[in-house]
Amino acid sequence: MYYPFGWPVILSNGSSDDQQIVFEIVTNSDRSLICFLTENSISIWQCKLSVFIVKHTRNQESIDKLGKNLTVVWRPDSSMLVIQTNKDYILYYKIDCKHNDDGLLEQKDVK
Repeated sequence: MYYPFGWPVILSNGSSDDQQIVFEIVTNSDRSLICFLTENSISIWQCKLSVFIVKHTRNQESIDKLGKNLTVVWRPDSSMLVIQTNKDYILYYKIDCKHNDDGLLEQKDVK
């Protein structure tokens, strides 16, 4: 059997005991990152190698005050995520990335 984009991969939401319903899956503009949105958390994955990068879960106080997550949008330069809640609040998440000359998969031999 041939898969034009590689073998299918099942992605969890960051941990095996987390069984929340994913409301939205959104990629950034160059499709290198994926954001999974649940009612109280966001998870960011790298697309091509399906690597889990980070997860942020909002605490119960934040959910009670600002509401549950509804939708998420990437900023075009992938430096920020914007989340709308069910109580009409807008949450901004700044994405800090370390950019260096090292590749993602670099082998360094021991001397």
